[in-house]
Order: sequence, then C-alpha cells, then structure tokens
Amino acid sequence: MTDMKALLRFPGERKIALVDCPIPSPDKNAVLVQTTVSLISPGTEFSQVKQTTASLIQKAWQRPDLVALTLRTLGSEGATRTIDRVNNRLNQPLPMGYCAAGIIKATGENADGLSVGQRVAIAGMGHANHAQWNTVPINLACPIPETLSDQKAAFATLYALALHAMRQGETAIGDRIAIIGAGLIGQLVAQVGKAAGAHIEIIEPNAFRRDIAQQNGAHACFGTASQAAANTCDAVYICAPAKGADRLIDAATRLCRDRANIVCVGD
Repeated sequence: MTDMKALLRFPGERKIALVDCPIPSPDKNAVLVQTTVSLISPGTEFSQVKQTTASLIQKAWQRPDLVALTLRTLGSEGATRTIDRVNNRLNQPLPMGYCAAGIIKATGENADGLSVGQRVAIAGMGHANHAQWNTVPINLACPIPETLSDQKAAFATLYALALHAMRQGETAIGDRIAIIGAGLIGQLVAQVGKAAGAHIEIIEPNAFRRDIAQQNGAHACFGTASQAAANTCDAVYICAPAKGADRLIDAATRLCRDRANIVCVGD
C-alpha cells in the first residue's frame, strides 16, 4: 500500500476533505507511525474549520496578524510578489489534528529508545494528524505503558498542555484555583489541579459541563465569575475563548488574591 487517507483543509477552496495521500517516510530524526486513534480538540479544530470555510474578508478579520504581515510584505516586495505569496498560502492543503496514538512501523537512524512495533502517543501540529500514517519527530513520540489503552494515550498531548499550565500558575497543595471555561481543556486542567491537591472552582455557563466538572472532583461550580468569591484565588486558569479577551481578564482579576497568577491556557 502506497496511499493513505488524511483529513486536510483547503483554505483557497474553503473546504475540508478526506483525501488520498502518499504514505510519508521518516527522516533520521523521526519515526513512521500507523495511527490507531486520533483525538479531536474541539476548540482548536472547530476554529480551524471556521477559518478554512470563511471568505477572504472573514479570514482577514479573524487573523489581523497575517493581514499586518501581508501589508509589510506589500511594502517591501511589491504587489505581484505579495499576491503570489497569498495565493501560495491559500492553495496549500493543511493537515488537521495534533493529538494521536499508534504503532511505530519504521524508525530513523537517530530514533534511540524507540523501536518498530512499539505503541506511542504522538503530538504536534503537522505531525500527529488525522491521517492513517504520520511521521513524527522523536521528541514528539512517547512510549505508551502496557496498562494504558490507545484511546486514553491519545489525550497525552492535552494533559501535557494542562500540566504545563499548572506549572506556569505555580499551583501547589492547598492552593485555591479557579478555572474559567470547562470545555475539554478546562476539564483536564481541573483534573490535573485535583491531582496537585488544589481546591478547584469552575466558572462555566453550561450546566452540563459544570456537572461533568463536579463529577471529576471540582469543589464548587458557578455559572458566572460574579457568583464566586472575589480576592480568594491563588491562580486563575482561563480555558475559554472570547472575542473581547479583556472581559475574561477582568473576571480573572476580580477572583485573584494579591500577587496571584493568571494563566491563559494554550494561548
């Protein structure tokens, strides 16, 4: 077999499609993994879908940083070169996904500690894709213990994100923390916070998500930040998007005690 299925987005054609692609080959610092499970991260991937299917004007509105870069290129390289660059970017198919698990089928010469037949959790945009096969740098592939299923191992990337956030917030045993947004990332941050011995408060307007958080060990749940006690938290973790980010920062600031930490998770 020389071809595989992969889920790609085509910004120029404004579509998402499952297409046939050639199976990649690993370089000396990578491994070739046959994917068994890939994980959908709703916030990131639904945002990518919206960007892909949006009109050119909507794309510009969603990504002002790229508009600014395009204008700088226009000034330094001229209209023709800039248009070519924009068209090249829009016509480039882009893979989706960044969390998966699978079985190593081939290794590069520098893949020490990884071997053919080994199950691994894999990570990274452009590496751990929604595809039947993936080439992954060796530092983005982690062996899966025998006691762990591929389905659970596929969450390793997101748990690493939650763990990194917890370190940024300097959360320790007995700390009081608030988590704004109880989607997938917020739920994982809450679980890591519980494992760290923290007192966890959830701020989430969706009642179903609040129920899940309580089942997973949250000590208190509120529909809005105004319902929670002010000036009490050692750290606040923002795990929700907002068109006006200031609103969430203001809500987090209200919850914080003096010298508390605010972490925008995954930003």
